[in-house]
Amino acid sequence: MINDIVKGIAKAIRDDFGSDYNIHTEEVKQGLKEPCFFISVLNPQYEQVLGKRYLISCNCMIQYITEGGREECNNVAEKLFDCLEIINVSGDIVRGTNMSFQVVDGILNFNVSYKIYVYKNIVDEINMEELKQIREV
Repeated sequence: MINDIVKGIAKAIRDDFGSDYNIHTEEVKQGLKEPCFFISVLNPQYEQVLGKRYLISCNCMIQYITEGGREECNNVAEKLFDCLEIINVSGDIVRGTNMSFQVVDGILNFNVSYKIYVYKNIVDEINMEELKQIREV
Protein backbone atom coordinates (compact mmCIF):
# COMPACT_ATOMS: atom_id res chain seq x y z
CA MET A 1 0.00 0.00 0.00
CA ILE A 2 2.93 2.36 0.68
CA ASN A 3 4.11 1.98 -2.93
CA ASP A 4 0.56 2.69 -4.12
CA ILE A 5 0.63 5.99 -2.20
CA VAL A 6 3.95 6.91 -3.84
CA LYS A 7 2.49 6.05 -7.27
CA GLY A 8 -0.57 8.20 -6.49
CA ILE A 9 1.66 11.15 -5.55
CA ALA A 10 3.76 10.70 -8.70
CA LYS A 11 0.64 10.57 -10.89
CA ALA A 12 -0.82 13.70 -9.29
CA ILE A 13 2.45 15.58 -9.86
CA ARG A 14 2.73 14.31 -13.45
CA ASP A 15 -0.89 15.33 -14.17
CA ASP A 16 -0.38 18.84 -12.77
CA PHE A 17 3.17 19.63 -13.89
CA GLY A 18 3.37 17.66 -17.15
CA SER A 19 6.10 15.44 -18.52
CA ASP A 20 8.83 18.13 -18.56
CA TYR A 21 9.74 17.25 -14.96
CA ASN A 22 11.43 13.99 -13.97
CA ILE A 23 9.88 12.26 -10.95
CA HIS A 24 12.17 9.96 -8.96
CA THR A 25 11.24 7.48 -6.24
CA GLU A 26 14.74 5.98 -5.93
CA GLU A 27 18.16 7.52 -5.42
CA VAL A 28 19.86 8.82 -8.58
CA LYS A 29 23.60 8.14 -8.67
CA GLN A 30 24.51 10.15 -11.78
CA GLY A 31 22.98 12.26 -14.50
CA LEU A 32 20.41 14.20 -12.49
CA LYS A 33 18.38 16.32 -14.88
CA GLU A 34 16.83 19.43 -13.33
CA PRO A 35 14.14 20.45 -12.61
CA CYS A 36 12.95 17.24 -10.95
CA PHE A 37 10.99 15.81 -8.04
CA PHE A 38 12.02 13.19 -5.48
CA ILE A 39 9.33 11.34 -3.51
CA SER A 40 10.34 9.82 -0.15
CA VAL A 41 8.31 8.04 2.51
CA LEU A 42 9.18 9.06 6.07
CA ASN A 43 8.36 6.84 9.03
CA PRO A 44 5.22 4.99 7.86
CA GLN A 45 3.07 3.48 10.61
CA TYR A 46 0.79 0.44 10.50
CA GLU A 47 -1.67 0.30 13.39
CA GLN A 48 -4.38 -2.27 14.14
CA VAL A 49 -7.66 -0.48 14.76
CA LEU A 50 -10.27 -3.20 15.15
CA GLY A 51 -10.12 -6.86 14.16
CA LYS A 52 -8.81 -7.03 10.60
CA ARG A 53 -8.98 -3.25 10.11
CA TYR A 54 -5.66 -1.37 10.06
CA LEU A 55 -4.70 2.29 9.71
CA ILE A 56 -1.71 3.11 7.53
CA SER A 57 -0.23 6.55 8.28
CA CYS A 58 2.24 7.65 5.66
CA ASN A 59 4.28 10.84 5.97
CA CYS A 60 5.84 11.79 2.64
CA MET A 61 8.42 14.33 1.55
CA ILE A 62 8.49 15.66 -1.98
CA GLN A 63 11.71 17.43 -2.85
CA TYR A 64 11.91 19.76 -5.82
CA ILE A 65 15.38 20.42 -7.19
CA THR A 66 15.97 23.30 -9.57
CA GLU A 67 18.46 26.00 -10.35
CA GLY A 68 15.58 28.49 -10.35
CA GLY A 69 15.74 29.88 -6.85
CA ARG A 70 13.42 30.64 -3.96
CA GLU A 71 10.69 32.31 -6.04
CA GLU A 72 10.33 29.26 -8.31
CA CYS A 73 10.32 26.95 -5.25
CA ASN A 74 7.53 29.00 -3.65
CA ASN A 75 5.46 28.83 -6.86
CA VAL A 76 5.93 25.05 -7.09
CA ALA A 77 4.99 24.66 -3.40
CA GLU A 78 1.72 26.55 -3.94
CA LYS A 79 0.92 24.26 -6.85
CA LEU A 80 1.77 21.16 -4.76
CA PHE A 81 -0.72 22.25 -2.07
CA ASP A 82 -3.47 21.97 -4.68
CA CYS A 83 -2.37 18.87 -6.57
CA LEU A 84 -1.53 16.75 -3.49
CA GLU A 85 -4.61 17.62 -1.44
CA ILE A 86 -6.51 14.73 -3.02
CA ILE A 87 -4.78 11.80 -4.75
CA ASN A 88 -5.94 8.51 -6.21
CA VAL A 89 -4.51 5.43 -4.48
CA SER A 90 -5.48 2.13 -6.11
CA GLY A 91 -8.84 3.57 -7.16
CA ASP A 92 -9.59 5.17 -3.78
CA ILE A 93 -9.59 8.92 -3.12
CA VAL A 94 -7.22 9.92 -0.29
CA ARG A 95 -6.87 13.39 1.24
CA GLY A 96 -3.48 14.83 2.14
CA THR A 97 -3.15 16.53 5.53
CA ASN A 98 -0.50 18.38 7.53
CA MET A 99 0.96 19.95 4.38
CA SER A 100 3.94 22.24 4.87
CA PHE A 101 7.11 23.24 3.06
CA GLN A 102 10.45 24.90 3.50
CA VAL A 103 13.23 25.85 1.12
CA VAL A 104 16.69 24.79 2.30
CA ASP A 105 19.81 25.44 0.20
CA GLY A 106 17.68 26.06 -2.89
CA ILE A 107 15.79 22.75 -2.54
CA LEU A 108 12.05 22.71 -1.84
CA ASN A 109 11.07 20.21 0.88
CA PHE A 110 7.30 19.67 0.81
CA ASN A 111 5.70 17.46 3.49
CA VAL A 112 2.28 15.80 3.34
CA SER A 113 0.59 13.01 5.31
CA TYR A 114 -1.89 10.40 4.09
CA LYS A 115 -3.99 8.03 6.21
CA ILE A 116 -5.65 4.96 4.73
CA TYR A 117 -7.77 2.28 6.36
CA VAL A 118 -7.22 -1.23 5.01
CA TYR A 119 -8.47 -4.70 5.79
CA LYS A 120 -5.79 -7.31 6.28
CA ASN A 121 -6.54 -10.83 5.12
CA ILE A 122 -5.73 -13.07 8.06
CA VAL A 123 -5.78 -16.80 7.52
CA ASP A 124 -7.96 -18.40 10.17
CA GLU A 125 -6.34 -21.21 12.06
CA ILE A 126 -7.92 -24.64 11.94
CA ASN A 127 -9.95 -25.29 15.06
CA MET A 128 -10.16 -28.64 16.80
CA GLU A 129 -13.20 -30.57 15.75
CA GLU A 130 -14.09 -32.17 19.06
CA LEU A 131 -12.91 -31.90 22.64
CA LYS A 132 -13.77 -34.45 25.32
CA GLN A 133 -13.33 -33.78 28.97
CA ILE A 134 -13.35 -36.59 31.53
CA ARG A 135 -13.78 -35.84 35.22
CA GLU A 136 -13.08 -38.21 38.04
CA VAL A 137 -14.02 -37.65 41.64
